[in-house]
Amino acid sequence: MRDAPSHHSPLTTNDMSWMMPLRIGIVIDYPSPHMVALLDSLAKREDCSGSVLYCRDSAPGKKWGAPTGALPHKIMKGITLHRTGLQITPALPQYLRREPVDVWVINACYDSPNTVLAAWWLARNRIPWVYMNEPPRPRNRVLWAMKSWPLGFVLRRAWGIVGTGEKATARYQDLIGKGVPRTSVPYYIDLKDFQRLPLPPPPGNRGTLKFLACCQLIHRKGLDVLLDACSQLNGSDWKLTIVGDGPLRKKLEREGNLRFAPGQVRFVGEIPYGQRGEAFSGHHVFVFSSRWDGWGMVLPEALAAGLPVVATDQVMAAHEFIRPGVNGFVVPANDAGSLAEKMRHWMDHPETLSSMATAARQSVENYRPEVGAERLVLFLQSLLSKPHRAG
Repeated sequence: MRDAPSHHSPLTTNDMSWMMPLRIGIVIDYPSPHMVALLDSLAKREDCSGSVLYCRDSAPGKKWGAPTGALPHKIMKGITLHRTGLQITPALPQYLRREPVDVWVINACYDSPNTVLAAWWLARNRIPWVYMNEPPRPRNRVLWAMKSWPLGFVLRRAWGIVGTGEKATARYQDLIGKGVPRTSVPYYIDLKDFQRLPLPPPPGNRGTLKFLACCQLIHRKGLDVLLDACSQLNGSDWKLTIVGDGPLRKKLEREGNLRFAPGQVRFVGEIPYGQRGEAFSGHHVFVFSSRWDGWGMVLPEALAAGLPVVATDQVMAAHEFIRPGVNGFVVPANDAGSLAEKMRHWMDHPETLSSMATAARQSVENYRPEVGAERLVLFLQSLLSKPHRAG
């Protein structure tokens, strides 16, 4: 398989094997800001056209709105399975049949009934398609036994795999082996509002180092581990601001009030999605303590704002962007001691903050959706130029 160009370097397109505009159809769970920038970049290209089928009109429980992007789109009519919240669109094969496309991209959860239905119908009719998504989340043995069947069903029928990031792509390779074509196209988002923020000044002599965390207040985000790490920090010349809301807020606030001095750990609640850039102003370091994040959009946002990041190794975006000791650190998930050690780095060496803030912002300068769009188009063209053996 031809290697796709890195999103960290300039692109040139020398492959002229596909002379007609490539017609791409994309099935997506629901409108989200994670895909808009990529869709808009595809819409601007002259070597392809595209259309999008959304399985539902908005993301359950999310407050980011319903941005659909510039490509033509349809919201399919489906049925919500109330016990699981999953969506099924019985007429999905008819939607797929009616769209005049050369290749399909299925960007939906692998265990969704719609993903399984699309995989079955497209493979049965020998229609080119690829599966695009985050890597499957690590599960205990029972849950993995339940989840592995739909995942295997989908992957065996795909012509290729598009992982959302290099780590996702590597995980899919571990699952399906090296014989299936694959590439990496991360999630993209507009970072201009974050890049306009002034770089944070160092706290100065005996100043207060200000940490920031932004996430849902749920178990998966590991905020209990973050509070444990904070209890291992020396002295009182630090503060932590936690932005977000969720079912664990009252419990976490209660623990914070019991374990730390007044105002040292501050919960400010949820910020409207369009104003979230304001949360980064006035802070020095971003802390991402998740037990699992299939990507972690807030990580490139923090880097663009000029905040070095300490993240766990279960945040997939951390493997894409963080250069240890340059713009942040990566620590094992669920390890409060390692997290505290890296947080102390800036307390013990505040003089490194300026260079790491500059490096943080520079590390996302080439994080551009048009690079991802070109990578995706080249990958799809490559697939269609080769004979395919059905799985």
